[in-house]
Amino acid sequence: MRSATTMRVAITSFVFALGCLRERSVATPRARVVASVATSARPDAAATPDASPTVVPDAPPEPRAYADPPAVAALARDPAWRMPVDPLVEEGWACSSSVHPQSCEPDPCFEGVGQQCRDRCGAQCDSTERGCRADAVTCRGRCADDGCRGRCATDEARCLDTAIEAKDRCVTGGCEGVIAACLVAEHQRFRQTCRAACVLCNTRCERHAETFHCVDSCLRGRQGCDRVQRSICMMSGAEWGDERPAAP
Repeated sequence: MRSATTMRVAITSFVFALGCLRERSVATPRARVVASVATSARPDAAATPDASPTVVPDAPPEPRAYADPPAVAALARDPAWRMPVDPLVEEGWACSSSVHPQSCEPDPCFEGVGQQCRDRCGAQCDSTERGCRADAVTCRGRCADDGCRGRCATDEARCLDTAIEAKDRCVTGGCEGVIAACLVAEHQRFRQTCRAACVLCNTRCERHAETFHCVDSCLRGRQGCDRVQRSICMMSGAEWGDERPAAP
């Protein structure tokens, strides 16, 4: 009797143990899957980098005059501050740095009396600018707060803009008139002293292998053709100046 009971208990324990083992073997893979999903969802888990482009904000626009607010603010911090000048641009917010343009063809007036006139315009602007900045320093010396220094900077900006605008009018108005009058006189001189020789030498040298050298040698033997006129003849021809209007 005891042996039969013992046998039944043993069989029951074996079946119970087998069921537990089977349940554990089924649950373990599922637990690994759940753990894997949970790991991939963590914020610190490795993720695919975002491929969207980075948006860089536009730089603030450069001031176009000393009276613009960014320039006034800069002058309030430092009365010696200067507007940035692009060396590739002929016109600029500076007195002397932008008054040395070059002509692309021989021009006895543009780089002669024309440059002398532009230099005078720049020198006058430089003198006015120094006065503007000196007045700003004096004004700031009486200030006790930022509001006062801001008003000094506003007055300085207005003074600087006026000086540079006056330089521009001097260059574009006064100097261009001086150059135009000079060109009329130089064209008349070229026509009277060197045009005939220019026509003759260009005709003789038109089939020469080194035309410029040939024309230059030919003109050197002609009285009345100086260095400037020889250059004009070789670069612009005997018709130089015919299309230019009369001086105002």
